[in-house]
Amino acid sequence: MVDPGKIYTSCDKGAYVLLAWEGEGMVDGHKVEAGDFRCDEWIVTYEKATQPIKIENTGNKRLVLFKFYGPDINPDVPMLPRYGV
Repeated sequence: MVDPGKIYTSCDKGAYVLLAWEGEGMVDGHKVEAGDFRCDEWIVTYEKATQPIKIENTGNKRLVLFKFYGPDINPDVPMLPRYGV
């Protein structure tokens, strides 16, 4: 989440899918806007994700982004046990 007028720098361990859930802004110079199918979902490659990426909220409400990683990107994150196993 990035508040209006604020900037956040992101750097990750690997590739991910980025989904804009709420608000609007710029991610590495590219427009993101929740609810606009042309710019609400992005694939961020390994080469780009592992370098600092500037995320800027250019709107008047919070910018909420979700990152979806593959299973081998963050092995140090605690996992919940599978249901029913």
